[in-house]
Amino acid sequence: MSITNTNNGTSVRNPATAILEWDAMEGNFKYYDSEAKERAFLKGKIEFIVLDQLSNVSGWVQDLGGCKAQETHNLSKAPLKVQAWKDGKPTLVKEGMYKDIKDSLKAMGIKYRKVVYALTTECETFGAGTIIKLDLGGCAMSQWIEDEIKDGKQVSLAGAEQVQLNKMVSYMKPQFSVVEPDTADLLEAKDADVQLQAYFDARKQKESTPAVQQTTLDSEVEYEDDVPF
Repeated sequence: MSITNTNNGTSVRNPATAILEWDAMEGNFKYYDSEAKERAFLKGKIEFIVLDQLSNVSGWVQDLGGCKAQETHNLSKAPLKVQAWKDGKPTLVKEGMYKDIKDSLKAMGIKYRKVVYALTTECETFGAGTIIKLDLGGCAMSQWIEDEIKDGKQVSLAGAEQVQLNKMVSYMKPQFSVVEPDTADLLEAKDADVQLQAYFDARKQKESTPAVQQTTLDSEVEYEDDVPF
């Protein structure tokens, strides 16, 4: 996948400035503010062009903490190594092909997630021309898949729709607006994707070595389900 096929460069630094997760109670994307050292919500409008989409599994497990696997473009071909991270050190939780371990992972509370890398075209919080990563689970992932959003599309958060599960419980799911980007923005996105694909190539090489270190960006993320299903 991805909107370019050019893969050059050797950088192992994740080019994504921030990781966004959907907060189904607030009806907005949240991210880790490294300066304030706390969670914060996006301000104003956000609009972006999708660069590439991957898959992952993650969740919070009692006594283990946050668990996650490496991101992959193809779950049916790449074996997963699910690890729990604590004090910057990994502990292997489960390893194998997704189809073989998904039931046991789900029983532990570790679920499939959609990972989307994108370039902002308008964003009050991060500015335009910034690579971001959307870590989508629960209702946000379901809505993204339902909308069949492809690489190279321009997406904006059009709002949030309240869903009433029962008399006591409700949640907010995102509403995405999807259009074709203009030529200038698409060219900028393709340049950004070259940088992103170079990072993916370097990361694959690093993950093939015995000692895999987690990046600072990834270590700042907590993985929790958006809604109780």
